[in-house]
Amino acid sequence: MMHTIRTAANQPKLAMRRHRTRGLTLIELMVVISILSILAALLLPALARAREMARRTFCNNNMKQIGLVMRMYADEAGGVYPAGSKNAHYGDIRQLAWLGRQLTRNNYGVDGSVIYPDYLEDFDIFVCPSSAKELEDELADWYTDLTFVEQYVDPVLKADPRNLEILPSLYGERPDPDCLTSQHYIYLPHAVATEENMLFLFDEYYRLMAAGETQHFLGMKLTVPGGHGPGNQDTFFRIRDGVNRMFIEDINRPGLTAVPETRIPLLFDSMALYGRHLPNHVVPPGGNVLFMDGHVEYKRFPDKKLDPPYTPDLVEWLRANTYNNQVLQNVPPWCSNRMPDTEFAPRYLFYPKDPLYKDLFFTY
Repeated sequence: MMHTIRTAANQPKLAMRRHRTRGLTLIELMVVISILSILAALLLPALARAREMARRTFCNNNMKQIGLVMRMYADEAGGVYPAGSKNAHYGDIRQLAWLGRQLTRNNYGVDGSVIYPDYLEDFDIFVCPSSAKELEDELADWYTDLTFVEQYVDPVLKADPRNLEILPSLYGERPDPDCLTSQHYIYLPHAVATEENMLFLFDEYYRLMAAGETQHFLGMKLTVPGGHGPGNQDTFFRIRDGVNRMFIEDINRPGLTAVPETRIPLLFDSMALYGRHLPNHVVPPGGNVLFMDGHVEYKRFPDKKLDPPYTPDLVEWLRANTYNNQVLQNVPPWCSNRMPDTEFAPRYLFYPKDPLYKDLFFTY
């Protein structure tokens, strides 16, 4: 049997062989990095678009669920859809005058108290993951009462031995209709079909809010002089079954000006906060719109036909008027979605007679 004898003569060859098996050279590494950078530049926009498409689909499904909630409510309310959110005081201000006049202003949202809890269990479907809005507390849910989330519970309340039995049953977040706003979706309780209709309706909403009116948002009609409403009338009508007939201008030729339910918007993605002159969805720019017949459609911004809601004038109006803190500034202080400059305060200070607190001992 022959054996290979390693001698000093063949050692350089072995060293050379080991030297040749080393890693990439600097030039080769730079080529690889360049190729990966090019691939990333090509793939990342596609991935971002795919992610946004998935979020947009999620929002689309949420809107369809909201449409079902609205329809169920209307079926039991004589065909009338829910009213807009209230423009009223929250809390028992007669007993708590020292807290000041707390006002929950109408914010182009739906009145959550008429649909919760009979038609939905929580307000998760009123959240769109594509929204630019964020909560201060990342662990909280949207539109909930944080009064008994542990880090918000008053230490004095915890220290009182009389509360040892009741507190464990109260811990956790609770959906609260007082907290529901238009931070994700804007609701239209009155029927519109054109940009002109919506601009003048919103302007009237804003005027009524500033004046402290409360009943107009719950009523069946709004009167705005100038013929800017449906059918060139002075009246805006609450959305209800058959409201599309109000757009007919000539009863002898109804087909010329008839507006189908497929063109009357009921709910749409809100505009972005903090001065962004765009809807929440930006790939491509636009938003989902729920129409009265129940279908949801993605509308591009700007709308070339100037159909509401995503026209340049409407988006600018909402950006300048809805999200300058003049509308949302009075979201109750116990809500997870309160404005950043609103200091937390527990709900029981404002509703001390709520049966939920009947066994709770607290002072105010």
